[in-house]
Amino acid sequence: ARNSEMIDLLENTRKNRLVVVDGELGVGKTLLVKTTARYACERKLFKHGVIYLDCKDVTNAGKINQMLAEELKNPWSKSREELCRTMDRLQVLVILDNLDLIAKRHEEHFNQKITYMLERTSFPK
Repeated sequence: ARNSEMIDLLENTRKNRLVVVDGELGVGKTLLVKTTARYACERKLFKHGVIYLDCKDVTNAGKINQMLAEELKNPWSKSREELCRTMDRLQVLVILDNLDLIAKRHEEHFNQKITYMLERTSFPK
């Protein structure tokens, strides 16, 4: 069952710019995304790799930009605009785990940031 979930998740990441893995606490969402990330890395399914960010200790949505810029090793991409331009040039899978906590605390601001990034990056290539 987990293999089919992983394959479904990978297919969704190839077709959609945003994929949400949602479920009750303890059902294995983190294990699923980590296993999927490892599988994608090993098979080089994304030309520029996979970035996994654990957001459980993130207190504001801006911190996610900073973490992503650090993972991309692009110090110039710390501004939101530069980060979007960098992301638009890459074929990379970005996994934001434990995002539900910050999304619930700062729902409107968080939704604005996600919408901003989606509007300024292209569909998967």
